[in-house]
Amino acid sequence: MAAAPTQIEAELYYLIARFLQSGPCNKSAQVLVQELEEHQLIPRRLDWEGKEHRRSFEDLVAANAHIPPDYLLKICERIGPLLDKEIPQSVPGVQTLLGVGRQSLLRDAKDCKNTLWNGSAFAALHRGRPPELPVNYVKPPNVGFLCVALTVLELYIDQAGLCLPSAEIKDVCHMASHITTF
Repeated sequence: MAAAPTQIEAELYYLIARFLQSGPCNKSAQVLVQELEEHQLIPRRLDWEGKEHRRSFEDLVAANAHIPPDYLLKICERIGPLLDKEIPQSVPGVQTLLGVGRQSLLRDAKDCKNTLWNGSAFAALHRGRPPELPVNYVKPPNVGFLCVALTVLELYIDQAGLCLPSAEIKDVCHMASHITTF
């Protein structure tokens, strides 16, 4: 049997099940509730003597009648604005739970420090796709700088004996020129 869940994990399972019950995923909610009871993941109740007792999901719902089914959704809606006051996101007004970097709900101050571009940082992003700018870079370098960095990359590839067509590097340089037009 797996280790007992922490208090926060048990409460999260409960909130997920309640959220699923309130939407179109009733079957999923039923399966989750069954598994919570089967694996004893529902927080135990204490009696007046301090003894722990198992309880059903329905008992937990009754004990927490003050928690609406959409409570988890309300928590998620409030986290972003609260975090924005502490550490602003890179694109104000865009609220997502799935963000990355400065859009992530798990961001911290080190994610937001400004870093200057260097050739190796840009060269590492080529691989035949539009480069994804690191979220903590101040502003993109100019096109000339990018082309020099890519030329150095091309020379390195030639010296290392790697096979990367020159046309790919030119494509990357072309894509990079579009990045600088933000």
